[in-house]
Amino acid sequence: MTTVGVAAAEALTRSLAMELAPIRVNAIAPGWTDTPLVSNVLGANYDAVIRSVSEKIPVQLIGQAAEVAEAVIMLMSNGFINGEVYTSMVAKDTFR
Repeated sequence: MTTVGVAAAEALTRSLAMELAPIRVNAIAPGWTDTPLVSNVLGANYDAVIRSVSEKIPVQLIGQAAEVAEAVIMLMSNGFINGEVYTSMVAKDTFR
């Protein structure tokens, strides 16, 4: 179901970009991001899960909230970008 939700969000982003022009519409699909919520949810399994997920991502790093914020600022500040979904590198088998 996650894939369907992501595809719907991407389609909505592109559709809204066309419908609302000249207002720009972009989205971010950050993949795994290390936040206090992730730490709280994973609890004692945090280190093992983060290590396992990191090994499956091409850059072998989990994103940080500040890095997602930088992507938001980039999309907001570049007036030429519209209807795009910024996606971080996540391996296909991350959730296996």
